[in-house]
Amino acid sequence: SDEEEFIDPSLSTHAEEEPKDEESFVPIPKTPENSDDEGNGEENIGREEGHDEEEEEDELYRDFAGAVSAIPGIVQRYMDQRMNETVKVAVQLQSDRLARKLKKKMISFSRLLMKTCKRSSRS
Repeated sequence: SDEEEFIDPSLSTHAEEEPKDEESFVPIPKTPENSDDEGNGEENIGREEGHDEEEEEDELYRDFAGAVSAIPGIVQRYMDQRMNETVKVAVQLQSDRLARKLKKKMISFSRLLMKTCKRSSRS
């Protein structure tokens, strides 16, 4: 049994060798120096790279604009919450004040009623 067993390469557990630089080198074509193409003095960064950079700037601007436009809503919610708390405190204070005032009036009325009853019973 000198036969070698076939193993699919995608199932192999052995690390593959890295390709050598010489094998993977692909030369980038350059525009000849004596070309009639007159540039605008700016480096040509390529459509993909320039487009990505522009998209990133647009996304950053949209994020910033979104954050800035959210500020009034955040402030409004904060103010609503603070106003609700303030109103609750004011209502409670007013309720307490009215309750004390009512209690005093009831005590006063009760005393007056008792005096009136005593006078009526004496007569």
